[in-house]
Amino acid sequence: MACLVACCWIGLSMHSPLFADDNEGAIPPQLKAAQENALNWWRDSDNHITTVESTHTNRDGVRERTVVFILRDPHGRSLAVGRAGSIELQAFFEQRLLQRLAQAAQQHRLTQEQLDKLKLAANLDIGRFNRRVQEAEQNLNTPAALDDVRSFKRHLSSIAQDCNGELFGGQSLYGRVLATLLVAE
Repeated sequence: MACLVACCWIGLSMHSPLFADDNEGAIPPQLKAAQENALNWWRDSDNHITTVESTHTNRDGVRERTVVFILRDPHGRSLAVGRAGSIELQAFFEQRLLQRLAQAAQQHRLTQEQLDKLKLAANLDIGRFNRRVQEAEQNLNTPAALDDVRSFKRHLSSIAQDCNGELFGGQSLYGRVLATLLVAE
């Protein structure tokens, strides 16, 4: 359990290369159960996410910035931490997507085929979001950009907006596919 908590804290998942060994299926049942419990934190619809900057110095002595996502409960307590593309953040977005799909199905009486199209579009939005975060980190870790705090804050603000509801908003693929489906009716 301590290993999983530490992994969630630093943003690693059990699928991280750090956990890879010759016997891939040898994860103890206790760790599998702990991993599922940790992912359930990210799936709780009452929890929300905070986007923050993390600065560290790598082995070569170079300062680097990363974007870190902190899952918080309704009282603001920190539960877990993840990075873009992590299984934990994926679970968070899946929960938000399931809420959106249920809402769309109820409001617009969508068929399963239409819901599948929306889910595909949303998964593409999630992939684009992860790439955008990684690209922002790469661009903002250039020597000239490291001292430009305002640029990083702008990127961080945009990323935070996506996490807090805009990821599946009107300008997303999900939003455009939904609009197309509703016009086609």
